[in-house]
Parts: sequence; C-alpha cells; structure tokens
Amino acid sequence: MFETGQWLWSIEHRQPCKVVEVSRLWDDATYHVWLPATESVVRATSDRLKPLDAAEAGHPARIRYVLYAARIANLLSEDVLLAPGERIGNSIAAPVEGVAPCSLAGSRSLPARR
Repeated sequence: MFETGQWLWSIEHRQPCKVVEVSRLWDDATYHVWLPATESVVRATSDRLKPLDAAEAGHPARIRYVLYAARIANLLSEDVLLAPGERIGNSIAAPVEGVAPCSLAGSRSLPARR
C-alpha cells in the first residue's frame, strides 16, 4: 500500500505522480494521484502504480528517446530546416525519401514574418 504524499510512477500515464488521497474499502485501495505534467488529479489502483525507482524512466533507451525528442522539438521551435540526410545527433538523420527538390525559379517572394 502506498501513502499520501508519496511519489510514484503511473504506468498508464507514463509519468511520475504524487498520491494526494487514499481510499480504502475492505482490502482494496484506490488512489487519487496528481499528474504534474498535465496538472490533473486522476484515480488509479495499486496495480497501475509502482515506486519511482522501478519506473522505466531511467532506462538508457528511454533517456535517449526523451533526449532526441527534446532536440527535435527545440529545432522545430527555432525554425531550422534540415537538409535531407543532415544529422541531428549521432544516429538521427532528416528523412531523404519523399522530399521533393524545391525550385526557386519563377516563385513569388514570401511575405515577411511578423
């Protein structure tokens, strides 16, 4: 059983959560947990929660995934256009297939950004 105020890992939401209320009925417990990423409180059972140290968030593959997703989001926010085949990191490259060459001849100029 988990305690109020304890930080856990929500398997369903794939993020850390904090127990804000425990409801016990006979031998069954239901938890109201706060999800800081979505700023919401949801109800969960003990089989959908586990201690933070047992969470998959610390595995190398998960860390690598989050790192590359953050890099891509950062590049998208900076309006950086990658050329086909240009590398973002050691193993991610912009897609080459399905990219049509762009011809500037005869194109109208684009309006200035505001």
